[in-house]
Amino acid sequence: MPKWKYRLMVSSIVVLLISFLLLLFVSVVYGFGMSLPHIEVVAVDVVLPLPPEGSLPVRSLMRVNNPNRFSILVHPTDISIYSHPTRSPGSLLGVSTIPEHLLHAREGAHTTESVFVVRDLGSIEGGPLLAEAVLTGGPTFFYTRAKAELTVMSLGFMSIGRAYILECTVLKYWGKDILLSDCYGRFTR
Repeated sequence: MPKWKYRLMVSSIVVLLISFLLLLFVSVVYGFGMSLPHIEVVAVDVVLPLPPEGSLPVRSLMRVNNPNRFSILVHPTDISIYSHPTRSPGSLLGVSTIPEHLLHAREGAHTTESVFVVRDLGSIEGGPLLAEAVLTGGPTFFYTRAKAELTVMSLGFMSIGRAYILECTVLKYWGKDILLSDCYGRFTR
């Protein structure tokens, strides 16, 4: 083998090895060193005027805080809202969607809105109690579960994604300015 071919081959291997190590380092730093975004439900309201009996449109506003030094693109799936902590199929109130959004680095006040319609309250576990609480100004609990893919761009061209599950418990006291939310997120990979 000519000397120039040997040098070219060795140089190519060294460049590929350095590139691989660099990408691996960036993947670890950005992908697996990612801190969980903090989410808080800041408002839950009924959309007025109320539609015909049997359905209840609810609007929720969430505030998201990205503690990372880099931007994160969030690809959410459907959000399931339950009336019971067991999250059984019979207690499913509704399903909502949130559009894809970008969380900028160190952003602490990103807000996103979700609207879901509770249909046929009489057939939902706790449904009549929910409707009564809304109309008479009582307290209710909502339990939500959502999945999302959090993606960061490394070096401007390489995307790294992490699967993320979020669960929230929200206490809303209808007719009063009382709202408490406790959200917990975790990476699944």
